[in-house]
Amino acid sequence: MSTSREQSLPATPAKTPLAERLLERFAALPRVGKWVVIAGIGAGGYLVFESVIWPTSEAFDNKANRYAAVLARAAMRAEGLPSSVVASAKAHGPNMAPELESVAKNKLAESITAIMKTHGASFGWSLRWNQLSGGVMPSVAAELGGTMARAIAEIDFEAAPETATRIIHDIDRDPAVDAVTDLKINYLDKTRRVKVTMTVERWGVQVSGGRR
Repeated sequence: MSTSREQSLPATPAKTPLAERLLERFAALPRVGKWVVIAGIGAGGYLVFESVIWPTSEAFDNKANRYAAVLARAAMRAEGLPSSVVASAKAHGPNMAPELESVAKNKLAESITAIMKTHGASFGWSLRWNQLSGGVMPSVAAELGGTMARAIAEIDFEAAPETATRIIHDIDRDPAVDAVTDLKINYLDKTRRVKVTMTVERWGVQVSGGRR
């Protein structure tokens, strides 16, 4: 005859949540103690607001005011521009200060490689650097210790017509490309693909003395 014994374990009392315990302690305080606690919380909140929140808010407000002032001055200057200048700005977009030759070439190479990789196209290309006329932005180039020059990339690739169109579109719109100076497209009957040859430019400052 087998017997079974049951051993009962003492029940573990459920823990009261911290917030509930704090409220119970607060309720047990005398009226004066409650006012002291409330005053302490209010003083702590004021110190946090005064030392952290308010200075941060004021800094953002000052920055926003400076940006607003810059935009207001720009708007006032734009009001008196000749129509030819306005049309040129709309056609060519915002102007940026030229970069050094090495930076300009690297950005152009990285952009072309990234676009071709995105569309899964194999390509060949060559890159050369040509000096521009001394009359092209001489004062701007002089600030960087050189003269204006341009990186010229000649790109060759084959792709389906739709893919080739997207590649040309992406290269033309890429910020690293200042101009597309030549574009030739030939349809290949045997493969039903197109062969594209295009030349793009990126301008930059060639530093005097051969330094890069």
